[in-house]
Amino acid sequence: MTLEEAAQDIWEQLGEPTDLAFRVSGTGVVNGSSAGWVALRRALERGMIATMHAKIGRSQRHVRWKGSTKVASYLGGKSVAVTVVSVNGLGIVVAESAPVGTYLGWFVDDGVELRRVAYSGNTLIVLGEAFGQVPVIGSTLTLRQGFFAFPANRGLLRVTDTVTGRDVEITRPEDITWNVSPSTGDPTSYYHLNARVYLEPVPVEERYFIVEEESYPTLVATMAGDELPIPQPLQYAAVLWAISWGFGRYLNPEMKSSIRKEWRETLLETQLPEDNLYDRQDEAVEVRRA
Repeated sequence: MTLEEAAQDIWEQLGEPTDLAFRVSGTGVVNGSSAGWVALRRALERGMIATMHAKIGRSQRHVRWKGSTKVASYLGGKSVAVTVVSVNGLGIVVAESAPVGTYLGWFVDDGVELRRVAYSGNTLIVLGEAFGQVPVIGSTLTLRQGFFAFPANRGLLRVTDTVTGRDVEITRPEDITWNVSPSTGDPTSYYHLNARVYLEPVPVEERYFIVEEESYPTLVATMAGDELPIPQPLQYAAVLWAISWGFGRYLNPEMKSSIRKEWRETLLETQLPEDNLYDRQDEAVEVRRA
């Protein structure tokens, strides 16, 4: 199913509303800048993501296919040495300067303790408790990057440390005690926050992390005549979700509920091609437990 065909189906099922019309009058050509086309594309994209992340049936099984996941590597554990010029309470002036925000979320290590810091110009602002020993003027501190950047538009499924060969276990940001600084060492846990994957303990040397990630389907580069970027068996489900969105838009909760029910039933009855399966449970849609 192409993007244009999907948009046409959604529009027709909603009763051909004029505010979602997307063709040039007289020619029938898709008007890519029309408000209707933009809205339908957005609803269909949301429908693809909802379909991709649906939890199905009593077992709450998670729809996923091989084309939605990949393995990539990310570099973390960078470090930068700085020289102490002066100390004023929680502010440590260093010889090296950097733009504001450069080291946001980094840690400063005095060789004994680790502290979270903000960095403004050439001043380190210790967040939380001060160092037990005031840094000596002329001494060297080490800024440590206790995270690696991770795209906000992707899901994170698994993190493996290439140095230890072990998986790093997930934890929740709300379980972190923010006023207690972590130790250094090989990371054993991580949490995902604000397009970053924070590691604890904080690694003391640069290393790569292998990440199994899940990309969310998008229509950004999809032209009207292009196939929808999800497996064919799930394209109809994405259209159904977008139709239910439309009925919600037009304040028709009964039809929205009815179409959403059909969407769920479609997912239960859909089976992806054998070569796209991670595993098969019973005879329902290809799934992987969330």
